[in-house]
Amino acid sequence: SHHQDFQNIQKSTNHDVVKNALEMLMLGAFWSGNKETNTEKYNRVFKLSGRYTLSSMFDEAEHMKHKGKVVIGKRRFSQFSMEITGGINKQYMSRLYSVDASLAEYMAETFGSMIQHFFDRLSNKGYVDTEHLLYHHLDPVKVVELPIIGVEGQLAPNGNKVED
Repeated sequence: SHHQDFQNIQKSTNHDVVKNALEMLMLGAFWSGNKETNTEKYNRVFKLSGRYTLSSMFDEAEHMKHKGKVVIGKRRFSQFSMEITGGINKQYMSRLYSVDASLAEYMAETFGSMIQHFFDRLSNKGYVDTEHLLYHHLDPVKVVELPIIGVEGQLAPNGNKVED
């Protein structure tokens, strides 16, 4: 991208910083550009990470029945110390989740807050990723956690197979 924010982030030597910042900026831009989603045409937006595919456990109907909600896999404890994440000890895996189209403006605001939090954390010599920020910034009233989200693929850091 020729966007200045993307150019600045790509100068970082930390792959995790680049990956998380770009993901949040892209999703923030998507939601900002679609705040007025045509909810008569679109019911739900699905986000699926590129290394993953839907598994036989994926249940579209389970997502579709939760009007006005973000449907995501169950929360998990952090692999990082709370000193690193600034006190966030849980996370939502961002491999696959879905958002009711009526929440487009809410998601644009949420990703805006997440991006600000991310850069604030970095400037304070800490680190926090998209998964921890989703847990911290999504309103629990708007979230439905599924025990099995229905996705499989390979983890970015080590290539290990994962099924959720």
